Amino acid sequence: MRLDKRKIFIAENPHKLYSSMVVTLINRLYADNTFDAEEEIQLIASKMHTNKYRNEELLSIIEHNATATKFSVHTAKPYEEKGLQVVDFISWSLLRKYEMRDDAFVEIISSKIVKEYEFY
Repeated sequence: MRLDKRKIFIAENPHKLYSSMVVTLINRLYADNTFDAEEEIQLIASKMHTNKYRNEELLSIIEHNATATKFSVHTAKPYEEKGLQVVDFISWSLLRKYEMRDDAFVEIISSKIVKEYEFY
């Protein structure tokens, strides 16, 4: 999901924007039948905050607003969950594509990109 930061005002609480984006992405993936409705989805969020309350708030928002029927969420540090390192690379590659007009790294992963969404 791509967010053009020039099109929005980032409120006092950017964590709510992040949570909203995650929920919107999950719901769009289900609406597009990217996942089988009966398939259990496990979301692993990067444990980016040492503040336990913020992590719990993110997980609660996702669990209560996502349309998935079989859904679990937990947090992990990137060194604990290698998939988070892959997501960091993908995000960085897309950032370079859209903000620096450098698509060299996106070309490496382009065959794996299913769909791109624009948020807002």
